[in-house]
Amino acid sequence: GYYKSATEAFQKLKDRYPYSRLAVTAELKMADALYLSEEYDQASDGYDEFEKLHPKHKEIPYVIYQKGMCQFMQMRTIDREQGHTLKAKEEFERLISRFPKDVYADRARKNLRKCLIFLANYEIYVGNFYFKQGFYGAALARYTYVIENYPDLGEYSEVLENISKCKQKLAAETSLKEAKKSRWPFSICR
Repeated sequence: GYYKSATEAFQKLKDRYPYSRLAVTAELKMADALYLSEEYDQASDGYDEFEKLHPKHKEIPYVIYQKGMCQFMQMRTIDREQGHTLKAKEEFERLISRFPKDVYADRARKNLRKCLIFLANYEIYVGNFYFKQGFYGAALARYTYVIENYPDLGEYSEVLENISKCKQKLAAETSLKEAKKSRWPFSICR
């Protein structure tokens, strides 16, 4: 549990014995220590460096998974920017496509689904915000995006109902505008 001390020890090992086979292990363990100490950005950089230096290493599926987890652990709430969620999704998808039968690919599939649900809920949240503000076209676009990109995540019926409400509001706005246009010339003559 002394992750900071472990990180320093692994760095010393890398510096003193750069050509040792243990230096490669130290690189990976150093990234693990950073991950376990919840320094996710630094850990992600460590995993990224490991992958660049050792692209054929047998631990690459684990490294890609951990890179995704570094982003996954930084996902917060659906009312914030979803950069970490998108990056986690990309890493998990990359792992699944490169190593589909690996044990880490199975773990990535579970976390990928959580990322997709998170992203769908974010889109619904933003759509709801637009709807409450009276921006029905923008809300409709968000809801439609959810249906097109996240159709099987459980939010389908709620989104379809919201799409129907948006279309009703937009139709009412359109008919109101047309009614105002048709009355406009007569109001000048009075």
